[in-house]
Amino acid sequence: MTVMEVGYDQARHLIMAHHYAHRMPTIQRAFALLENGEQVGVVTFGPPASPQVKISMFGRGWIGTVLELNRLVITTKTKNAASLLVGAAIRRLGKIPLVSYADQGAGHVGYVYQATNWNYGGESKPRTDIASEDGKHSRHHGGDPSKRQDRSAKHRYWLCRDKVLVKACLWQKLPYPKGETRRHE
Repeated sequence: MTVMEVGYDQARHLIMAHHYAHRMPTIQRAFALLENGEQVGVVTFGPPASPQVKISMFGRGWIGTVLELNRLVITTKTKNAASLLVGAAIRRLGKIPLVSYADQGAGHVGYVYQATNWNYGGESKPRTDIASEDGKHSRHHGGDPSKRQDRSAKHRYWLCRDKVLVKACLWQKLPYPKGETRRHE
């Protein structure tokens, strides 16, 4: 298996076909996993969905970059393919602080982050969003402000490969969560 950096269109193909959200995030960097010359995985990184993430992570004075691992798709059954892809991508990104979320509502615990030595920062708060007619996230599909839908808490993971930034990070390092996880086919 090999990992290579790819463009938006190469990442989009697998994400739209196989990721449970079926929508594209903002992507700054994307990496593909190739098995026998065929693309069998993709991981993408982009700016966090909320600028508040950077502030909560390092404080208001932080002017550096923070990227969010915002999509991960694996279509092969090869053992450890996800952690191989994520680990290789992290090494290529260098010392940029990273954040990602494991969606409990989608059956995710975050074992790939645990396997690649991310820190666990606890759960986000459950929220409600404006309900859209098609059940998708209202930020992307409009909706009726008088109707609300629940959004599950997510496990929050973070990674800093720079010792100075690890000390500067305001988020805690907590024990990893455990539980059943569900693979999306």
